Amino acid sequence: MSQTYSTKSNAVRAALKELGHTAQEGTHFVVAPAEGRKFTWAPASAAPAVTLAAKADAPAADRTVKADAPKAPAKPKAAPAPKAAKAEKPAAKTWTVGGKVYHNETRAADAQRRLDEKAAKEAAKAAPTPAREAAAGRKAIAEAAARGELPPVPDFSKPTHRGYQKVHGEVVAMVEAGDIAGLEKKQFRTSGSSGKMLDTYRLNAIAALKALRAAKRRAAKGDGSANGAAA
Repeated sequence: MSQTYSTKSNAVRAALKELGHTAQEGTHFVVAPAEGRKFTWAPASAAPAVTLAAKADAPAADRTVKADAPKAPAKPKAAPAPKAAKAEKPAAKTWTVGGKVYHNETRAADAQRRLDEKAAKEAAKAAPTPAREAAAGRKAIAEAAARGELPPVPDFSKPTHRGYQKVHGEVVAMVEAGDIAGLEKKQFRTSGSSGKMLDTYRLNAIAALKALRAAKRRAAKGDGSANGAAA
């Protein structure tokens, strides 16, 4: 005869003690009323209590195994796709004029125009002209006169020089005679082109005659020194 308990809770505690604390009423055991307002319990099947307890403990064991099992390695993240290289901007166009770099075509053209104009002016200044050639000739005559070379006699045969032809002859005669004092004292009008030309000839002749006289003196002095040394 099954044991009876005074209350239903006592019968449940007895079943749990026998079957295990995980046993469930209605699944593993049943509680039924007994005589004298008492309760009794009985297994829900003919399986032994130990088997029922093992089945009840099985989920916990499974959970433990699952908890201890190593986790599958996480899938490596795919490497980010390389960013496309930015297209390089084309280099800004520049213009070099006269050693200076310009970033504006109009300004570069203006600078080139100014350089061309300057070069043209310099070339024009250097180009020979009648006036420049005449000035160069006068300079060469003056330099030769300083070295003792008599200047060429100007041609006064043209009618434009009629008013100076007489004085021209007098000046030429003094130059040929080597009359430095007379040439220095000779006076005439020099306001016109004829007078200026004749006066330039007179002054160059004076310079040449003085250079010749100085050269003769140096030569004479040198000869005297040489003769004294020989004696």
